[in-house]
Amino acid sequence: MQVANQLVDISSGSVTTYPLTAMGSFVFAISPDERHMITMETCDGPQPDSRVYIYDRSVDETRLLKDCDGRYAYSFDWLADSRHVLMAITDNASESPNRAIVLKDVETGDETPLTDGIEFSAGAIPSPDRQLVLVTGDSLHLYDSSGLLLQQVEPPTGFSVIAAAWSPDGQRFAYLIGPTGVWGI
Repeated sequence: MQVANQLVDISSGSVTTYPLTAMGSFVFAISPDERHMITMETCDGPQPDSRVYIYDRSVDETRLLKDCDGRYAYSFDWLADSRHVLMAITDNASESPNRAIVLKDVETGDETPLTDGIEFSAGAIPSPDRQLVLVTGDSLHLYDSSGLLLQQVEPPTGFSVIAAAWSPDGQRFAYLIGPTGVWGI
């Protein structure tokens, strides 16, 4: 099934179509400058795997950003620069909380790991201005939009950082720890 996403301007009612190569994917995200849309499709094979595509409105072109490589990318979140996108990746397609977080540069294709591989309860939470990112998992990491580590907080032994949240002004954050491996606290 071929899909196309529609961007609707609320004030004018105008509709822009983002044609996508991905077949049957309903996972997508629009960049803050509305130039790009990113989406994925599941690869054929015994292991969960996915391709990631990016559509560039400025040149009306869709290109492959990540091919089938044994990792299943299933969630995308853009940063303010419209060049970097956070991707949640797992090695299975189940509802497991075990995942990796990577920062993908859509211009170069470079990927910066923000977790140490697959971690329990890993997640990425952009700041309100989308300039900084909190990453949960084995520890709490604070990164800038280029993937530079600014701060790290280690939980006690046997615990993981399972959730985090920003204050509305982005000047503070809070986090929650829980026993590693215990899901659904």
